[in-house]
Amino acid sequence: MTEFVVTPTEKWLEAELQHCKSQLLISSPYVGGWLPLLQKKLGSGVRRLLLTRADIRDFASGASDLEAVCALASDDAEILVSHRLHAKVYVIDELCSLVTSANATFSGMRGNLECGVVIRDPSGVRAAADLICGGFGAREALQRWSASELESLREPVRELQKSLSAKQVTADLDSRLLADVNPERPVGQALLENLSGWTRLVLEAVQIQQTTVFTLDSLMETCAPAAFARYPGNQNVRSKVRQQLQRLRDLGVIQFLGKGSYRWSG
Repeated sequence: MTEFVVTPTEKWLEAELQHCKSQLLISSPYVGGWLPLLQKKLGSGVRRLLLTRADIRDFASGASDLEAVCALASDDAEILVSHRLHAKVYVIDELCSLVTSANATFSGMRGNLECGVVIRDPSGVRAAADLICGGFGAREALQRWSASELESLREPVRELQKSLSAKQVTADLDSRLLADVNPERPVGQALLENLSGWTRLVLEAVQIQQTTVFTLDSLMETCAPAAFARYPGNQNVRSKVRQQLQRLRDLGVIQFLGKGSYRWSG
């Protein structure tokens, strides 16, 4: 018999997590303060992995809670990021998985009218776990974000919040409505001041491009000398630059136009 879960999804999860012994995998584009509270109920030694988005426009608008994601990372949860993520899936050990419309937020778990379907067949549960860990077939590799990297987004998010209208700041704003909200210069400067390592190096190169639309080749002309100076032992500069461009796209400040072309939103 098909098992449905409707609002409040939170009650179903809390009941099932009493039996969680090894891992909790979650895919949710938006995250709220509800999730760190839920995970505190897990026993020690349970692996926790969250696949989510890291677009600073989501955080600035209140669609997702940066502090919640930081708290999870600080508590040793693995944080993976995919900029196109829309799937909401919860996997508990090999016991069960929930495929649902509910984000891991207070409104998703308690307020909105949501509906999900439970899978209890072990092979189906393993398949759901593999989908989360593989990014649901995304062409690009998932980006892993550390607690310190996530914390570095606080100031850029605060700067972006200043430029949003009251209408654009809401707890459940669909990020598509933010497509035209580009990071202003104070946001770009805040990113530059708070990011570090390769990500900062590439962002520096992006910001001094002659136009907002640029190619990987033109970016490499700027990046390569700086990269060789800072990381003289690295022999894979081009692949590192491509990786950092993906991280900047995850943040919502770079667009991939295809065929090696990009647009900077600053």
